[in-house]
Amino acid sequence: MKIGVASSEPALLMNRLFGDTSSSRKSNSTSCYRFSNDRQDEFTILHDGNMLRRWQIGVVPGTTVDGIKSGPGPHSGFNLGNNSGYPGNAGAGSTSDTRQHSYISRNDTLFVASVLDSKTEYDKVTGFDYASDFGVRHRVSFMCMRQSGQVFRMTVPESPDALRFDPYNDLVVTEPERMTILDKSPSHQFASVGLNTATTMTTDGTSPKTRTRRFSSKLSGGTLDEEDESDDDNYVTNEGLLPYNFVLDGDISTVMRRRALNGYSNDCEANIEMLNSFDSTERNDYLKYTWKWLSLARRSEKKSAMALGSIDLAFEGVSSIWEGWHGLLGQKRYDGEISEKEFTNTITKLLSDKKRIFTSPSISGGSKEAHRQLCLRVAGWNFELSQLNDKIKELEDQGKYEQAAGWAVFHGDVERAVTSLASSRKERLRLMSTAVAGYLAYKDSDVNSPWREQCRKLASELDNSYLRAIFAYIADGSWLDVLDEGSLPLNERLGIALRFLPEGELTAYLNRLADRAVHHGDLEGILLTGLTPRVVDLLQSYVDKTSDVQTAALIASFGCPRFFTDQRVENWIQEYHRLLNGWQLFKVRAKFDVARTHLSRDSHGEISAAPVPRQIYLRCSNCKKTIKPRAKTSGSNRNSKQLTINTNQGITMGDIGTKCENCNTPLPRCAVCLESLGSFSAGQKILSVPDPISSLAAQFEGWPTFCLSCNHGMHAGHAEEWFSKHDICPVPDCNCLCNAK
Repeated sequence: MKIGVASSEPALLMNRLFGDTSSSRKSNSTSCYRFSNDRQDEFTILHDGNMLRRWQIGVVPGTTVDGIKSGPGPHSGFNLGNNSGYPGNAGAGSTSDTRQHSYISRNDTLFVASVLDSKTEYDKVTGFDYASDFGVRHRVSFMCMRQSGQVFRMTVPESPDALRFDPYNDLVVTEPERMTILDKSPSHQFASVGLNTATTMTTDGTSPKTRTRRFSSKLSGGTLDEEDESDDDNYVTNEGLLPYNFVLDGDISTVMRRRALNGYSNDCEANIEMLNSFDSTERNDYLKYTWKWLSLARRSEKKSAMALGSIDLAFEGVSSIWEGWHGLLGQKRYDGEISEKEFTNTITKLLSDKKRIFTSPSISGGSKEAHRQLCLRVAGWNFELSQLNDKIKELEDQGKYEQAAGWAVFHGDVERAVTSLASSRKERLRLMSTAVAGYLAYKDSDVNSPWREQCRKLASELDNSYLRAIFAYIADGSWLDVLDEGSLPLNERLGIALRFLPEGELTAYLNRLADRAVHHGDLEGILLTGLTPRVVDLLQSYVDKTSDVQTAALIASFGCPRFFTDQRVENWIQEYHRLLNGWQLFKVRAKFDVARTHLSRDSHGEISAAPVPRQIYLRCSNCKKTIKPRAKTSGSNRNSKQLTINTNQGITMGDIGTKCENCNTPLPRCAVCLESLGSFSAGQKILSVPDPISSLAAQFEGWPTFCLSCNHGMHAGHAEEWFSKHDICPVPDCNCLCNAK
């Protein structure tokens, strides 16, 4: 580039932008080019009289001196040369530009962000300029002049401005002139790639139309590459690229919705069963283990095995129990004051009727022996040495000889591990049993024998984690080498640490393990943190890594607000509510709210969660006032056939009556039985059940339901029965398809 110094020369020459460096065409090198009036850092060049090439320039900012940028740049006050004579920009002799641009310093770096070519509608174009379209703000239009003097206006195609997903993971692409909704059908077969039907709506308010459009089989750069729009059946697939439906089906939004539809909730056993029903790619064993631990903790809570007096240790983790009373600070787990002595006495009483779990004789009887025993039970190692052989035999029957041998070593019984490996049908394992048996001969020797060297080598080369742990221990007799085996399950490493590590080393190991789990968002770390304020940090890391707000909200509901409160938990719950509402899974959301209220009940029976406000009211269509329940009467009135059950489950229809108490207007009648919606039908049985839970279904059947289109009402039980066979409204002469809405 060079700056002209005389009025007869153009302000800027950019020959290479045209790809034309031949001397024969130098006289015509100063073609027409223009800066955009609306878009910063964009200019367009006319190339060969039939193509407009749009250049979009990016800037890497440099440093400034005293807040003032200096030095020439593409927007530094001069305009591009124009020999076409077409009005719009200053002519070739002009050295100033009336438009205001920021000055770029010497240290700023320019780069070409994109180059877009658009063929002109007619050839032999000699001049052009940007033509702003005030109707559509983002549309790019040009006014062009041909050599013959003809003037025409053209609009260039644009890339999508934005791309968004809805809660169903359907795709919406907005372009300057239209919006495209790409529907991802749940029944789509991942292996097939073909035509996708997209609903297209224009931005000028015209009626929507459906077009069959062809898209590439992969989302690339946040846009969809539109291909041929013809109706032929031939299409080209991109080899090696996944169909976009397959990509979206693995998105966490789709996964959460699929789990919700399959019953993913606060029911731990149901969650485990649901995860087992998924295939191996979606089973997520870490989730299954987490819900298994919560199930065991829930079972212990129901047996009152973790609460005594004024202290409630339900859902406590290994790390917090080992900390003692300091681990309870900031939680609602005790009444009044608490000391370490009181905490120790409480857990000692909780263990008084339990058999002692094996720990190393070298650490038995320490000041925290009761803490160890309770932590072992929380970690799932709640079986004694007398039950160990049965557990190992069960693993051997399943063909898990390596794990059986590992469990024997983890309990200090190396001889039993030799027996387990020798009983395998695999010759390789039988040979290893011979190597392990050497420990019995060398365990009291401090000599660094070739046998120990071979054990160390095997500890680093074997594929099975249990075999690596076995040889790591028998090589040096150090449990720390075994605990460094990260592929072992967390609860088994905790069992080893709680059995064999002294108090100081155990404290450091638990803290290190908990910090690592919280940092990486490892859900298995809930075994360490328990449902304490620290679990929120763990769940936050998990959400940051996976965006699985569903699991975070469900797990946190077991402890918040019962034991602690945290605004992040409330945010997850609100976000999960929003997702369920967006998916129209209102029943799932209601069940979640009910379960969360039940989980907030403490050991004294008090509910700490604020009840969900009532979302449905009965309002009189005449006076527009809310219909309030009337005073309860003893017994039942056979004439009005009203249900008068004394429950704490809310208002029953028998409490409302058949008329509005404010204006005495009769309530609407059921379209099926023609009885008042304030009473049950003639065929409805009058209940006198003392159990509130047993009457919930009957209460629901008697409540009114209304179609939001035709406003006709029915008892819920009658509506369910009617619409199981029909789609049309039961009211004569009403053609509303109530059940198809």
